[in-house]
Amino acid sequence: MPACPACGVGLPVRSQTDGDLVCGDCGENQRACPSCEAGWLVERRGRYGAFLGCVRFPDCDGKAKLTKST
Repeated sequence: MPACPACGVGLPVRSQTDGDLVCGDCGENQRACPSCEAGWLVERRGRYGAFLGCVRFPDCDGKAKLTKST
């Protein structure tokens, strides 16, 4: 498992209250993977553009659409 994308040190763990993942070191929230219990989503680039994919790929193929910010 890779480290937290925000601080590069901690490992996000699932929050008991809202289900998202929270880094133990910096407190940054990460979007939980819809397919597995342990992973979180990070931005990736594919053939058809950017998307969110699970950090546990290829063991987990969880993904979500990247929301466009304007």
